Amino acid sequence: TVAKYSNNCWNEVIWEHSTSFQLIINFLLEYHNLEQKEIKFSNLCQMRYNGQNDLNVFYDQFRSEVCRNLKRKGDKFKFMDNEELLSDEILSPTFEEVIILWCIER
Repeated sequence: TVAKYSNNCWNEVIWEHSTSFQLIINFLLEYHNLEQKEIKFSNLCQMRYNGQNDLNVFYDQFRSEVCRNLKRKGDKFKFMDNEELLSDEILSPTFEEVIILWCIER
């Protein structure tokens, strides 16, 4: 049932490889980078499309990595004299287009 309501890019993975509800939840948390992880913007530099998977899957993974690195309200910037961010950073429409271009380029 979960696979039926999931994104077309990964519903087959859920359908074929999940043996329990917890496994599905773990997969979704990992896929969408919902766990608390150390911020590593350099991961984006290492991501490459291998041509074997669906480009939509690569786009989702690449975009998730970008989103994982967005700054949050209260984050401080040393290079700006510890100025504090007043609201969560969001992706602008222009930056969404840049992500698409990066994915095509890779």
